[in-house]
Amino acid sequence: MDDIDGKKDLMTKRLDRLQEERQVKIEKQRQEKDDDVAIQDTVTTFKRQFQQEQHIINEKLEQCQSMNSNDLPDQFDCIAIAMEKLEKFVADSSIFLPGFIIRQGQENLNKLRNQIQSSRDQYLPKKKFAFKSRKKVQSNKSATPPSTTPADSSQESCKAQHQDVVDTNALARRLCDYSNLQDKNLEITTDEISSKDVKLSHLIGCTVRIKGYPSALQMDHLKQCTILSGPVSSSVFVDQCHDCKIVVACQQLRVHSSADVQFYIGVTSRAIIEDCTRFFFSPYNWSYPGIDQHFIAAALDSDKLNWSAIDDFNWLRIDQPSPNWSTLPEQDRVHDWN
Repeated sequence: MDDIDGKKDLMTKRLDRLQEERQVKIEKQRQEKDDDVAIQDTVTTFKRQFQQEQHIINEKLEQCQSMNSNDLPDQFDCIAIAMEKLEKFVADSSIFLPGFIIRQGQENLNKLRNQIQSSRDQYLPKKKFAFKSRKKVQSNKSATPPSTTPADSSQESCKAQHQDVVDTNALARRLCDYSNLQDKNLEITTDEISSKDVKLSHLIGCTVRIKGYPSALQMDHLKQCTILSGPVSSSVFVDQCHDCKIVVACQQLRVHSSADVQFYIGVTSRAIIEDCTRFFFSPYNWSYPGIDQHFIAAALDSDKLNWSAIDDFNWLRIDQPSPNWSTLPEQDRVHDWN
């Protein structure tokens, strides 16, 4: 009788365990389904807004066909501002989206850039150098004003919206772009970049010191570079960087398709890496006069930043650490960046 009762107890315990495992599996599947739905909603929202902004830029490009040549420079400044807005939207969204969606967005951005450049070359060709007499210039000033075109109303609206930025330096005032440099030492000061977006692109063997608090920071196609940045008030996006040292404090950090990089970081959220390898992380340790005020201006608390909370989207196992990154040993860390 005792054997029968014992077997019943064992069977009951086994059935209870199986039921618990089944419930855990069901809950996990439900959670995964909810996560998939949330990601899909985010992707749908991103694509819809991207297409809306892209449509606005395409409309402005089409308007160039019927515009007076005197209005074209301002129109292309409007297009540059709209393009900058779209680039910032993609960079800010990268922290939430799957990698293949971000790559699609970057590819579409590149196509749009080429389209804009092609239109600019067509409607605003670079003038060949030629001497002109002073008389001829003066006679042109007294010529009959250009007639009104159907695109004038759209152009006036664009001028009204961007009156403070629409001129030949509009993009430079909102986006600080440092590209296509080799073996240069750059020091970028507060006056140049505070509360602006900074882009570092196609640099080789450069050292860049950003002594300020940019709104966002984008780095792509860097090789053998050292990047030192003050606090960034929003996102830092890194793509195609190799054999570099990157020192940055920010709200969000996302890195794609890079290798052999040492990071000295302070991030309010978890840093995200994807398609990356041979990464080393260490705490943010750069300092310069005025950096405490810059942390305040960027709304970052230097005492509450993470440096070792890393999510590798290519490594989903929770029982083993990712082989793509590790902590930089103390003896290998740089302590003096001067």
